[in-house]
Amino acid sequence: MRSWVLAAITAASSGWALAQGIEWRTLQEEAVGLNERGAYAQAVTVASKALSLAQTSTPSNPQAETDSTAQLALALSGNRQPEEAEPLFKRYLEAEQKRLGAESTEYADRLFQVAAAQQRDGQVAKSQPWVMAALRSRENALGPTHPLVGQSLMQLAVIYESQDQPALALPLYRKALQIQSQAAKPDPLKIADAQARLGQLHTALGHYPQAEPLLTAALHGREKALGKRHLAVANSLSDLGALYAAQGQSYKAAAFHRQALDIREQVHRLRHRDVLASLDALANTLDRTERMGQAIYYANRANDLRAVIR
Repeated sequence: MRSWVLAAITAASSGWALAQGIEWRTLQEEAVGLNERGAYAQAVTVASKALSLAQTSTPSNPQAETDSTAQLALALSGNRQPEEAEPLFKRYLEAEQKRLGAESTEYADRLFQVAAAQQRDGQVAKSQPWVMAALRSRENALGPTHPLVGQSLMQLAVIYESQDQPALALPLYRKALQIQSQAAKPDPLKIADAQARLGQLHTALGHYPQAEPLLTAALHGREKALGKRHLAVANSLSDLGALYAAQGQSYKAAAFHRQALDIREQVHRLRHRDVLASLDALANTLDRTERMGQAIYYANRANDLRAVIR
């Protein structure tokens, strides 16, 4: 996705004078990078500057304004400011619908990206209209077994899961995994994502024998594709920690949570909500092992971090 975004940045700035274009591109690329790293508070500041420049520079450049609107919406959503993000997401999608066409697969990709950001940031209900529109467009244009349809089915399953309807979510996750596994050119990461989602739901439902092989396969797939120090690997380690904690295997769970914490701290530089989630999980797990000193240590670290992040 990053290559598409940067190509769009170059294209959007091509109508300006050289100095204007360079300044906007610099701000926009910085905003993209901050959003990708999860530094959302900083991204809000930088993306706001990029949008202001796009709105006030002459000649007007609607595409630059649209692209900056998208980055600011992503930053606000990630920074737990959904009410400010939502109208910007809508403005962005309206502009892209006009440019690309409501039934185009490119516009469906934009719908999917907005829905993914909202689901990532806990705004699952707000994502539903975008998910349904993207799924309908992709099924009509690409057929029901295309990998992009599988991705949209997973987003719909997330919505049902958030509505406490696991009976609707489970078959969608299974179908998404089947689609990704049987694709003409299977993508190991897409398969791992589907395995992880299905495994997480099985864990939540207490289906531990079904969850473990799925979560283990997702971990191995991500490690092979991304290396052992990637955030997606940390997510899989955290999933396995949650699975073993739910089964009362607290020592085993703590080992997985420690590995996840180590990766997240290295990548996020300590101040991030995923680091906070690992600290909380590790404190709770260690408490069950009666390692009270260690449990208190991680609980105190979690409380200190909670005080400085949103």
